[in-house]
Amino acid sequence: MRKVMRNTNEPLQKMNLVDAVQRLGLGYDFEEEIDEALKQINDVCIDDDLHAFALWFRLLRQWGYNTPSDGFNKFTNEHGKFNDSLNSDAKGLLSLYEAAHLALPGEDILDEAVAFTMHHLPLIKNNNKSEHCICHSAREWRGSKQGNHFHYEKDEQRNEVLLELAKLDCNRVQRLLQKELKNISLWWKELALIEKLRFARDRLVECYYWALGVCPEPHQSRSRRVFTKTVVLTSVLDDIYDHYGTIKELTPFNDVIQRWDMEAMKQLPDYMQIFIHALADIFEEFEKDLSPEGNSFRVDYLKKAMKNTSRFYLQEAIWGAEQYVPTFEERLSVSVQTSGYPMLHCATLVGLEEINLTKEVYDWVTTIPKLVYSIALHSRLMDDIVDVEKDKIKLEEGQVISTVQCYALKKGISEQEACIDLQKMIKECCKTINEELLKPSSIPIVARKPALNLNCVAEVIYKSHNSYDEPSTDMKDNISALLVNQEFEGQGRVTEGSSNEEADIDEEQDPEGSDVSIGAEEVEGGSDFDQWRWVPSFVSHSLNPIFAAENLFYTGFEASCDGDFAHT
Repeated sequence: MRKVMRNTNEPLQKMNLVDAVQRLGLGYDFEEEIDEALKQINDVCIDDDLHAFALWFRLLRQWGYNTPSDGFNKFTNEHGKFNDSLNSDAKGLLSLYEAAHLALPGEDILDEAVAFTMHHLPLIKNNNKSEHCICHSAREWRGSKQGNHFHYEKDEQRNEVLLELAKLDCNRVQRLLQKELKNISLWWKELALIEKLRFARDRLVECYYWALGVCPEPHQSRSRRVFTKTVVLTSVLDDIYDHYGTIKELTPFNDVIQRWDMEAMKQLPDYMQIFIHALADIFEEFEKDLSPEGNSFRVDYLKKAMKNTSRFYLQEAIWGAEQYVPTFEERLSVSVQTSGYPMLHCATLVGLEEINLTKEVYDWVTTIPKLVYSIALHSRLMDDIVDVEKDKIKLEEGQVISTVQCYALKKGISEQEACIDLQKMIKECCKTINEELLKPSSIPIVARKPALNLNCVAEVIYKSHNSYDEPSTDMKDNISALLVNQEFEGQGRVTEGSSNEEADIDEEQDPEGSDVSIGAEEVEGGSDFDQWRWVPSFVSHSLNPIFAAENLFYTGFEASCDGDFAHT
């Protein structure tokens, strides 16, 4: 396969091959080849074809090239509108739609591209010749109904070696994930926290699935473990503040967490002691795991992030108890923290194995830089928009007013109108995320990339409702497809040949020989996510090596021709 990638010289063929490799979830195995290919096409002038230019633009920008967007002007008229001659070009429209979601602040041409493609793609969905191309690859943003697939296996230009490699690698990765989930499930069962705290949500599988989206590469096993254990305990912490504890109990509870004082914990109610014991034990586990490599200092930063989260949970509880109505600005300053995303970004970096990150990186992430703030704001606004009706009930029950309600009061408008305005803020957050990832920075991309992955996860969780609080059938089906159902025959893996550089198939056994199967009853929810070298905030989950299974029979293109093409 490496030989094929190196020997493909025609620019469009090279771009299509890179795109297919990424969509089939194999990009992590071919980073050097992709990097070299994109260096070559960066010097190529592509003018005359919308599909080719949009693909060129997207591949380069998502790989970190700050490719200018003004090249799209060649496809517009004197009024800045895209030419009518493009109306029926399904393939070109699709590529334009995908490229447009890599917009930076101020790139009006790409805003126009989204509007143009939103209008025309649904109109040509019934064209049989283009049926497999009309899609919407930004799936993690919309969670639309599955429609027509562009089947890679049916593609006349498909590469059989690439297809076989993707199938076999899918099986290998699925076995790895099953083993991880089994081990984490055993830990959770032994902890028995939900049996002891029956008011809390039991969302272990959802949390692990969340971790797959944030730490998607197969070798990031420790990061997924740290992330899953952190987020599942944070979920219980949230339930203590939101649904069970009284202000009289919560204030000393937060004090104990702020001081990390196990002796003072003894003065708390039993249920709080149970939780703090579990929290302290898991942080101690993280420290022991990281100590041999000299990285136990990372856990101190995660403790700091956890303390901040607890402090702001308490602030929300106090506001609710006092029926205080904060200003929109006050509400946002707290909501960004209680979204949990600043802490979850830190948790991701704590477990990273592929690089020794300096303390500068952890200082950076715990100060809530613009990148982290943007993904936290994005997720909070999405959450509150889909929960707008539920939040009315919560307000009656004594919980704090939501960001949507605060904004509506500030502007003197309805909550529906407020949601429309806040959707615009969400769009700007996504552009800011793209911009921050493209900027030169002393912070390595491996430390910034999880922010974008977290953003993609939020697009799944809050696509139509809060699927973490209320797991849907679709979420359960998706998790089953990823972690339970065996997609393909065979257990081998394609590797490089020793002489002719063609792909060979080698058997790869579980080194520990353990039974890694899990039962369908363990699956409670789920969804799909994405990552790239740096992940643009629109991209398809199909580029994620972990979520590539369903793309083995299509290139990630997915029809959604019910009019729901754009990120709302």
